[in-house]
Amino acid sequence: MSILNKLNKLIITIVFLSLLAVTSFFAWNYFKQDTTKVLVIGAGSKKGEAYKFAQAIAEVTTKHFPEVHITIRETAGSKENMELLESGQIDLATVQADIPAVPSARIISNLYPDMFQLIVRKDANINSFHDLKGKKMALPSKGGGQWVSFWFTANHYGIYESDIENIALSSSAAVDAIINGEIDAIFKVRAPRNQTISNIINSCPSKLIPINQAAAMKLKQPSLDIGEIPAGAYNGSPLIPEKNLATIAVNRLLIAHKNADKDAVKMITQILFERRLELLKTTSLAGFISQPDWGAGTFIPLHEGAQSFYNRENPSFFVQNADFVALILSVLLMLGSTLLGLRKKISGNKKNLADKHTKELVTIMDGINEKKDINSPFLNKQKSVLQTMLSEVITELDKDQMTAEGFQFFSFT
Repeated sequence: MSILNKLNKLIITIVFLSLLAVTSFFAWNYFKQDTTKVLVIGAGSKKGEAYKFAQAIAEVTTKHFPEVHITIRETAGSKENMELLESGQIDLATVQADIPAVPSARIISNLYPDMFQLIVRKDANINSFHDLKGKKMALPSKGGGQWVSFWFTANHYGIYESDIENIALSSSAAVDAIINGEIDAIFKVRAPRNQTISNIINSCPSKLIPINQAAAMKLKQPSLDIGEIPAGAYNGSPLIPEKNLATIAVNRLLIAHKNADKDAVKMITQILFERRLELLKTTSLAGFISQPDWGAGTFIPLHEGAQSFYNRENPSFFVQNADFVALILSVLLMLGSTLLGLRKKISGNKKNLADKHTKELVTIMDGINEKKDINSPFLNKQKSVLQTMLSEVITELDKDQMTAEGFQFFSFT
C-alpha cells in the first residue's frame, strides 16, 4: 500500500471518528434530557416535618426540572428509611444523623437540626432525666430512630428498660395519653416549635426538661451535637420554655442510594441551595439547609451528584490544564498540517512523473514529424524507446508511483 493511500485512510478515519464522537455527544445529551427520572423518597410520617420538607423538595424540583419526578413514600422513620434504601425500594431518604448508615447510603445535604425533647406533665414530679425512673412513658416505636436516640440518652444517665413502665401506643394515642394524664412523659426527636409538641404543651400542664451532658454524649456518638431550645420557642407569654434549654441536637439528613441518578441528585442539590426561598414558603426549616462536612459528625460518603454541584465553582480539567491542552492541540494541528503537506508533495511528485513521460512522448512524436527520411532502422529505434517508456510507466503505475489520472493523461497523449 502506498504512503498516499495510507495518509488518505488515516485522514478519513480521523474525520469519521470526529464526526461520530460529535454526533454521539449530542445524541446522548438529547436522549438524557428527554428521559424522565423518577425517584422515590422515604420521608417518615405524613404529620412530620421531614415529610413536609420532602414535599417542598419534590414540588420545587419538578417546577424547575420537569424531567425529575419525586414520589414521596410515608415510612415509620429513619431506621426503616435506611432499610428501604439498602434494599433499593427507595432512592432518597430523610434520616437522623445518629442512625447507623447502610453501605449504599450517600449523603446529599444537611436539612435541619432536630432536638431531643423530653415533655413531662407538671404533676409527675420530673425535673431531670434521672427522674424518669419508675415513671410511665409511651416511647417511640421500637427499633425506630427516636427509640434508638432515647435509649442512647437514657443509658448514658443509667436508666434501662426495666426502670421505665413503657406503654405501647401509636404516636397520636401517646399524645392523647399525656394530655389525659395516663402517662407521665413523652420523648421526641423533632425540630423546635414542632406542632405535636406545641399541642401537648398548650393542652395540659406540662413542661420541657433539659437534657444536659451533650458534650459527653458526643464523645460516644460524634453525630450528636450540643443543642439549645430557645426561651419562648413554644410560647411567648408565658415563656415556654422559660429560659434557653440545654439539649442534644442531631442533624436531619437527606441521603440517596449510591446508584441514584447522578444528574437528578445534582439537580435536587441545586434546588436545595439555589431555590431556598421557594422551599421556605412551604417549610421554615429550609433556612437551616447546609453542606455536609464529612468528618464533622457524619461519616456517610458524599453522593457524586451532590459532589458535582458542590464543585461547580472549581475549575474544570480543561481550565486547570489549559496550557497543556493548548500544547496538545498545537501539536495535533502541526501534525495534521504536516500530513496534508506530505500528501500534497507525494501527489505532486506523482504528477511530475506523469508529466515527465508525457513530455518525453511528445518529444518523440515531434521528432518523428520532423524526420523527412523515415527508414526502418529509425522506426525500430523509436519503437524500442516507446516500449521502454511504456514498461517504465506500467512499473511506476504498479508501484503506485504514478496516479491513475496521470496514466490516463499519458495514454490519451
